Amino acid sequence: AVKEGKLDMIPNLITREGFEIIQQAELTGDQQTRAAVEIRGRNWGKGPWMKEGGGPAVVIVAFDLIPKVPSPYEKMRYPHLDNQRTLVKERIRNTYNARLKKSERCNILHASDNTAEAYEYIETIWDDSMVDVLQRKIADKQKTFVSVFPVRKNLTGSGRRAKIELIEYKGSLAIHKKFRPQSLRYLEREKYAYQELSAKIRHIPPCLDAGADYIILPVFEPSLQRLGLLPLKAVKAVYNVLESLFREGLFWGDATPQNVCFDKYGNVVCIDFEFLQRYQVQPATIQDGFDVGQTPQSSTYDFPGLRLRFEADTFEKIWTPVCGLTFEQISTPHSDVYYQTRRMLYFCQHIPAQFTIVLSKKIKRSLRSKIPILGKRVIRFIDTAIDRCLFKR
Repeated sequence: AVKEGKLDMIPNLITREGFEIIQQAELTGDQQTRAAVEIRGRNWGKGPWMKEGGGPAVVIVAFDLIPKVPSPYEKMRYPHLDNQRTLVKERIRNTYNARLKKSERCNILHASDNTAEAYEYIETIWDDSMVDVLQRKIADKQKTFVSVFPVRKNLTGSGRRAKIELIEYKGSLAIHKKFRPQSLRYLEREKYAYQELSAKIRHIPPCLDAGADYIILPVFEPSLQRLGLLPLKAVKAVYNVLESLFREGLFWGDATPQNVCFDKYGNVVCIDFEFLQRYQVQPATIQDGFDVGQTPQSSTYDFPGLRLRFEADTFEKIWTPVCGLTFEQISTPHSDVYYQTRRMLYFCQHIPAQFTIVLSKKIKRSLRSKIPILGKRVIRFIDTAIDRCLFKR
């Protein structure tokens, strides 16, 4: 990766996963020798790959403020793993090798499995004093990341950019989002939405409070109903927000059904504006915009990983299955009777398929949780068998 000028890809993907890089350096000749001899038991060969990836050349020390507990299956594969995010190493290898012929693929990096092993590597490459320096730096970061509000429950999902907590705030419950130091640009977008756009766009709620690295929101209820369908008033609210943002020269970036909720009065609210951004060159129509039409595959914009899978027809792939309406139908004024009739026809045609997909996911999830001792090939065989039974393929 160093020889081919692809080094930047590695810290970028590490940071995207949620890690904060606290030290990065090219290894000196002596450091390369020590690392090659004392790390990995001198085993820097090609392993299961077609060619060798080379010896140690660069060291990256990264720290995670919100580590994720590995699943039973991941612990089976890596018994000493203490943070699921460390498996970003597999994504890095796959990303690098995706452009290469099979005969050219190799292992471009090695990562420690846990904190103790990481400190051993640091001591090998530098010395005890570097371990002390990094430990003090990490302790300071952990201290400043502790919530100052009484926490009732941890609601953090992926945690790549922020931790989410149910807190006690001024005598009632509220949602507290505290952002990682390297993710403050996402917080600024949230502040702009909840503090400024909420005064212009009806379905964007105001926040309760905001600080240098956090934002506090009211507690909302999810709007998705059984079988993952949105009520009609939620569908209309989504269209209103998308259209209003486009008029402001903005796009939501992470417009998904999970980000449409109800407040305590039953009003529809749209949340999660971490990827809210202004168009550099605004498309001529909303149909050509990023929330409805095409998602740019290579640009300077921020997008969540899921969105990058959709090269075109973003609305039809994300929203139509839960709305029962195409963008053209919902953007054309009609009576509620018309909308509900169209939705009923759509759901009658598609609910069997949707139900089968939901059932398949639940069966697979249940089996994986109950039989973690099985190997990867056995679990893959079970997944394939379920798909063939349910989808007849």
